[in-house]
Amino acid sequence: MDEQKTQTSAQPEHIPLLLIARELWRKLGLILMFAATVAACGYIAATLLYRPVYQTQTTFVVSVRNGSTVYANLNTASTMAETLSTFFEGDVMRKCITNDIGAVSGTIKAKQIPETNLLTMTISAPTQRDAHRITQSVLRSYNEQANKLLGDVALDVLCRPTVPVAPANSSGAVRIAKLSGLAGLLAAALYLAVRVYLRDTVKCEADVEQKLDTRLLATVRHEKKYKTLRAQLRLRKRKTSILITNPTTGFAFVETFKRLRTRVDYLMRRAQGRTILVTSLLEDEGKSTVAVNLALAMARRHKNVLLIDLDMKKPALYKLLDCQQEEFFPLETYLRGDEPVKKLVREDTRRGIYTILSRKGVGDTAIRNYNKWADIRVNMDTLCPGGAPDTTLELFGKSFRYPFFAGPVGAVNLHYSDTYTDMTYNDVLVRACAENGIAAFTGDGTNPTVMEMATRAIGAADGCGVPTIKPWNIDTIREKMEQAKASGCFAVAMDVDAAGLPFLKNMTPPAGSKSVEELAEIVQLAERPFIVKGVMTVKGALKAKQAGAAAIVVSNHGGRVLDQCPATAEVLPEIAAALKGTGVKVLVDGGIRTGVDVFKALALGADGVLICRPFVTAVYGGGTEGVKCYIDKLAGELADTMQMCGAHTLAEITPDMVRV
Repeated sequence: MDEQKTQTSAQPEHIPLLLIARELWRKLGLILMFAATVAACGYIAATLLYRPVYQTQTTFVVSVRNGSTVYANLNTASTMAETLSTFFEGDVMRKCITNDIGAVSGTIKAKQIPETNLLTMTISAPTQRDAHRITQSVLRSYNEQANKLLGDVALDVLCRPTVPVAPANSSGAVRIAKLSGLAGLLAAALYLAVRVYLRDTVKCEADVEQKLDTRLLATVRHEKKYKTLRAQLRLRKRKTSILITNPTTGFAFVETFKRLRTRVDYLMRRAQGRTILVTSLLEDEGKSTVAVNLALAMARRHKNVLLIDLDMKKPALYKLLDCQQEEFFPLETYLRGDEPVKKLVREDTRRGIYTILSRKGVGDTAIRNYNKWADIRVNMDTLCPGGAPDTTLELFGKSFRYPFFAGPVGAVNLHYSDTYTDMTYNDVLVRACAENGIAAFTGDGTNPTVMEMATRAIGAADGCGVPTIKPWNIDTIREKMEQAKASGCFAVAMDVDAAGLPFLKNMTPPAGSKSVEELAEIVQLAERPFIVKGVMTVKGALKAKQAGAAAIVVSNHGGRVLDQCPATAEVLPEIAAALKGTGVKVLVDGGIRTGVDVFKALALGADGVLICRPFVTAVYGGGTEGVKCYIDKLAGELADTMQMCGAHTLAEITPDMVRV
């Protein structure tokens, strides 16, 4: 009984006509496209199956002769005409035609005109020529054959036939196309309607509480951004927002948020709550619009409202409130401990609310990094000598089992969880990488302890690690460089692309980009191979070489500092070509996830690669064992790809082994 109830309740109790209509309107373009496709198929099928038929028609007068009598009575002639219709369609006439002109395709139809002695003969054939030839053959032999069959009878031609100029039948392609298109239109609409009806989703307000087992506070009425065609043409390129404070916003939309405010306020007073979280499963579902309008509605009731944008990947509140990013400190500066919370709070006197906003890019560069490696294909070639591939990499006098390294990651407790701090994370990562034949690059932060603990972990691993220093001011760099050298590390790195991070710009003294002269001074301080991370152009690579760098990392900081950058895979070949033969090693990171990706990077000119975020997942998921598992996975994929592409050593991996 309970099971039956559950199944019944899962089905919609009514036909959601409005929802179906909206879905059909939303998918109208797709429906029309499907209908047009079906119509085109119907037209093509009708055209291909069409067989033209050409016709000629002849009218005869049937006469019965007795001696000198020219015509007998009409009844007798009429009877003869009926008999002759069968004669023309019979085998005798067909045989005569075959003997006369040979075998041709065509049909003969003869019909008596009722109550007359007139006979019409229609000849149909697939071509004009055949129709004409059959007609002429009949006209040459019909009298002789008729006399043999019926005796004293004569046929006189009343209307002579002409050569057909056009087919007597039509393909009907246009009509069939119309019918097919209409059928396709109805079928698509019916399919979508049934799909909407049977889909177990929220279709009405009652479904919200029933299916989600929660209380529905209010429904937000749909509001158009542009209410007229003129507004669409003038404002579509502008970032406009729907706010209850705008005079153009519809009355129903404003009243929706008044009702929502009343109910939320009541529930908060009952629960003695002071915080409201507005979220959604996916982006572009309207959570920012709901949050800002609810805040404005609360402020209209003389509430002190602080609106916080916690979306640091793709924030939207600053756009809705028409704020310039330069006007405020972003939320991440507080989370990193760089600014007190009072500096982040911004008073919007015009709207009567306080805000803490986020500002960052849309992350399109990070996406591009990953997608570009996926677009590159490897060229399989198994016509080569066999043998296990050698994945060993020699770098700065040290031998590594594989040509990939764990990249530097900072603020792990902020970006992931508080399971690890930067200090404990580096301790696990450095040790696990050293035990499994590779090295880890460690990160840096505003907290001095981060570098202290990172270098301590590298020292415990016999110097098998690369401390990465942010582009601070020279005094801070000098201090951190001493810690790096004390660890016995085989190389030191600086992620100059971190100059785009907001918290560096707000440092006192400010940190950021470095000139060639400044970089050369830093290289001298290292007293060991120096790696410049964050090179994205040939010009930048040559500057790093000029400053004395032993290696560079082609990197855009994971796509997190500047939108609209090219992917690292796009610029790697030209940078590698520019540094070929100079002795400067080329590493690359950004979106590399598999051993196949490592192979692709080496084929494009890299000496090795850095992989960042997946190692964080490995540490958080399984500690040292997780790191080992990920390294083994990368190694197996790399070795298998080398073997299947005909490369036995890293030096044998060439550009012709990939298809860009």
